[in-house]
Amino acid sequence: MAERRPPIDLALYQGKVPGRGNKKKPHPRRLIQDAGLRIHRAGEDIAFDMAVPGKKWKSEHTVKEIEKDTTLIKKLLGSVSECLDHLGSLCEGKQTAVTFDMDEYPEDLKAYIENLWPDGNDDWWNDVGAPEMAGILKETKKLQRKNVAEILKAVRRIEGWGGTKITVKPSYNWDRSRKYDPFEDMLEPVDSSVVHLWPKTSGNEDAFFSFWPPKTVEDVLEARDTDFFPPGEEVLESDYFSLVAELKNPGASRRPGKKLTLYTARPSKDRSQYQGAKKLPAGLFLTNSMSRAEGIAVDLKGGKTRDLWAVAIDSRYLHQTLDTGLVRDYQLVREAPVRSMRLIQPDIG
Repeated sequence: MAERRPPIDLALYQGKVPGRGNKKKPHPRRLIQDAGLRIHRAGEDIAFDMAVPGKKWKSEHTVKEIEKDTTLIKKLLGSVSECLDHLGSLCEGKQTAVTFDMDEYPEDLKAYIENLWPDGNDDWWNDVGAPEMAGILKETKKLQRKNVAEILKAVRRIEGWGGTKITVKPSYNWDRSRKYDPFEDMLEPVDSSVVHLWPKTSGNEDAFFSFWPPKTVEDVLEARDTDFFPPGEEVLESDYFSLVAELKNPGASRRPGKKLTLYTARPSKDRSQYQGAKKLPAGLFLTNSMSRAEGIAVDLKGGKTRDLWAVAIDSRYLHQTLDTGLVRDYQLVREAPVRSMRLIQPDIG
């Protein structure tokens, strides 16, 4: 009979829950200890401790106990939900913090609902407005936490993730100054998110996109946009486009993609760098149209010649930036291996 494993996602701890007293394996980083939840090994079982923030840990419960007690299940789920507001996850040996922030949504929602307030009815807010708002906020938090979980799972699947910090916020298209229009607006919980990826250098712009579960990603930034991906933020750019690609096509970053033959024009002075190259750097522009690549070489020559190269590469390393039906442009989301590079035309221009 197969050994029964505790129903817990050990990936949160790099796939391991070390035993107590093992000096070579320190206690794993916990899911935000002050949020009221701690997980550790208890003999052959997994134990959950729940506590009030700032106070000593108490009420240890094992998986076996929890499975028999629905009250404990509800308490545990509540603690996990609180943790998701501040969740940190260890990915590829680097810590990636994915946090959930309601931002100005509660204040905007309250002001928006107050626009419905009937004049002269002082009881309306207590009887209708406040309960309506509480229900929407509760459901919105639940939906946003699901998005956080999807983003965390996507990050764990990405090979070579650089550890960029992420914040998830509700995405909505109205603000507190906008008047209610029953023909345009519905007071519904928000299931879409704006996903912010933060630069390592203070003062640089954060990169962002919109996410609608399960797989819709919109408002994607242009690759090599120096307003969001300035020199020194190569890791941010690589993580950004890797996450976009993984959310659009879950598991794609680990599956072999299609073999594509694409074209790129590179400065002739760098010919030795590309001749026989086994890898290409993140951010490189590629296209399926030889004539387009040649035209770009002429447009960008700036008094210097360029070489036209044919590149055989796996599609999983690419972010598509243009698709007109006939012409498709791509950009490398991170440093990637190439199957072959062939010089088609030297010294264009």
